[in-house]
Amino acid sequence: MILFLILFMILIMTIFSIRITPGNFTAALSYDKSNAMKGILALVIVFHHLVLESNTSFIGLEVFKYIAFPLVSVFFFFSGYGLIKSYYKNGGQIFLKQYAIKRMTRLLIPYIIVIIYYGLYKYFREPAAFNPGDFLTDVFLAREIGPLWYMTVILFVYALFGVCFKYLKAVTARRAILAATVVYIFSCIAFSAPSQWYSSIIGFYVGILYGMNEKKVTDSIHDRYFVKLFLLFFGFVILFGLRLVVSSRITDSEILHGPFRSAIDIVFILFLISLFEIIEIKKNAMLFIGKISYEIYLIHPFIIYSLAKKILDDEKYSLIAFLCSILLAYILNVINVRLSKNIINHFNRVE
Repeated sequence: MILFLILFMILIMTIFSIRITPGNFTAALSYDKSNAMKGILALVIVFHHLVLESNTSFIGLEVFKYIAFPLVSVFFFFSGYGLIKSYYKNGGQIFLKQYAIKRMTRLLIPYIIVIIYYGLYKYFREPAAFNPGDFLTDVFLAREIGPLWYMTVILFVYALFGVCFKYLKAVTARRAILAATVVYIFSCIAFSAPSQWYSSIIGFYVGILYGMNEKKVTDSIHDRYFVKLFLLFFGFVILFGLRLVVSSRITDSEILHGPFRSAIDIVFILFLISLFEIIEIKKNAMLFIGKISYEIYLIHPFIIYSLAKKILDDEKYSLIAFLCSILLAYILNVINVRLSKNIINHFNRVE
């Protein structure tokens, strides 16, 4: 029942955050809409991990065990889209000169904080067994806290973007990122990496491609809008369901399912962008959640991990984990904003 209460809370927050305006197109990736999307997706991802840790077998909740990878692909999309828009807005190479400080600082500060928290938790829980080298390896490879794979991969794609756009022309850099992404996906498959390490990364390239061709894509979306919206929706549902059927009844070979997931990601991203073309955002809690969505994604696995056994035995701990994730994410965001601002200002004065 507690899981249904959490799902109901997410649904209510979403309903009261949006207003559908058919025929009235507005930019799908405006600041408020982007934050609202991030907020909704971040809460659903937290819910996904709560369902995984619970002992529920209700079919209505079972679907949330499989829905994470297209949701995470949207966060990769926003990263790629945000970087390419900033690249063009701030003068290309001028943007790249401050890239490591401005972008990586905001990315790394909360990451380092949660790693320190997790290290202290591990140390005080089992001081005799704690080994710093093994701990950092476990963190980087996400051996115990599975969702930490996201940070390793996002750092990789941020570095990839910086290198490609620093030394190559924009179109060539984009193609190089696509090639590197494809090589990365099939390398992960070849080395039997967990599927989450490569099932969402294509969103980063889609974000870059969309950012470079935004007007063309949005004009295309507006032409016969509702036909394309429904085609994208049903395309996503069919592809998502088909992959589950193929996996359970035919083959679970990642040579097939790796590209399959990437196709699902692309269709889902396009559907979500198209849908938000006719949605207006109200000023309320979901915008707040969107602003701390990165911190929510970072902190919630540690909260859930700390309570995992209790969540399995008693669902009330799911609600505690859900609420604590939001509260601690807000605190982490405040620290991140202040520290990153001070660091960036310091480097600007030095320059």
